[in-house]
Amino acid sequence: MPATQDSIVKRVKDCLARESGRLGLTVKVLDEGVRVEDDDYWYVPVQPNVHPAKTSDYYEMLAEIETTLLQEDNLSVTLIPTLPDEQS
Repeated sequence: MPATQDSIVKRVKDCLARESGRLGLTVKVLDEGVRVEDDDYWYVPVQPNVHPAKTSDYYEMLAEIETTLLQEDNLSVTLIPTLPDEQS
C-alpha cells in the first residue's frame, strides 16, 4: 500500500519531535510544500523555530531522520530545510 501524504507528514513530525529537542529546536513541517514524485519519493519542507546554533548539527539531524525513515519504514524522503520565520 503506497504511503499517503498524511502518513508521511505524521511520521516526519514524530521523528522531528523526538530528535529536534536535543538541539533546543522546535521544527515543523510546512504541509503546503509537501510533494511526491514518481509515487514514492517525498519532498518535505521543514522549518526550525530559530536559527540552529550549529547548522551542521541541524543538517546532520535531518540526514539521520531521512536514514531512519528509509531503514525503518522503507520511505524515500528528503527533508528540505527552510529558514525560520523571523516574525514568530
